[in-house]
Amino acid sequence: MSIQNDQEADLQLLERPPAQPERSSERRRAANEEAHAWAPTRQDQLDREWNGLPQPAKVRDQPRRGFVRRHPIAVALGVPLLLLTGAGGYLQWDYSSHFQTTDDAFIAARQFAIAPKVPGYLTAVPVTDNQHVVAGQAIARIDERDYRNALAVAQAQVAAGQASIETIEAQIVVQQAQVTANRSEVDQVQAALVFAQQQAKRYQDLAKTAIAGTVQDAQRYTSQLSQQTAALQAAEAKLKLAQQQIAVLVAQRASALANLAQAKAQRDQAQLNLSYTTVTADQPGRVVQLGAAVGEFAQPGTNLTMFVPDDTWV
Repeated sequence: MSIQNDQEADLQLLERPPAQPERSSERRRAANEEAHAWAPTRQDQLDREWNGLPQPAKVRDQPRRGFVRRHPIAVALGVPLLLLTGAGGYLQWDYSSHFQTTDDAFIAARQFAIAPKVPGYLTAVPVTDNQHVVAGQAIARIDERDYRNALAVAQAQVAAGQASIETIEAQIVVQQAQVTANRSEVDQVQAALVFAQQQAKRYQDLAKTAIAGTVQDAQRYTSQLSQQTAALQAAEAKLKLAQQQIAVLVAQRASALANLAQAKAQRDQAQLNLSYTTVTADQPGRVVQLGAAVGEFAQPGTNLTMFVPDDTWV
């Protein structure tokens, strides 16, 4: 009986179909959807992507949409976050490029006093203590009226010096014309002297022949010769005097040029003194220990304030 039962069990095993591999519920659902669902919903597609399942053929054949349309929420949150991250990175870079941090350092900076170069009453102090200033910014102003008057006087002296030089140059031109006239006079007298010499010699030779009137004529022309000789000497003296006068005028012109140069130097100095009435910062820095006040009489070299440049050492 037992042998018969065993044979029936073996027959049942032989007649049973071979076992198929088990599939998970997700894969069976995916197979059913691929067979029947031609237009799956967006949620079904997302579920398939999440579970790593293949999309239906109809879906695989459709063109894939862009990243922004597929992930709108992620883009809406990511773009502002990216901008904020970039802005924060720039601020951190800017801060680190301007400031240094350390726990073992000391800061040193040189400071110096600012004082005026010219005396006068302070009319304005446009800065306050511990104020930062740039190069060329005014720190104090001194009453400039006296210095403007001094500049006007110096400019007038320069104009007078130029006029004096022009006058002397005109006199030199006139004197040169006088020299030319005196030289012409000398030439004329020399010609008359030559004629007088010739006449005197002719009548002296005739006087030796004892002809009547010849001695008298010889004496007359001899006198004319003496007069022409004296006239030539006088004309030459006038010419020499005129030439010496030109030399005097040239010397006067040189002196006038020197006076003009001195007047110009005084004018430039007056202009500098006027510029010194505004005390400015030569470089960027900070005003500290400010002691200047409006109405105070400032002396050259008297400290108005201390100044700390921006250059520091760590």
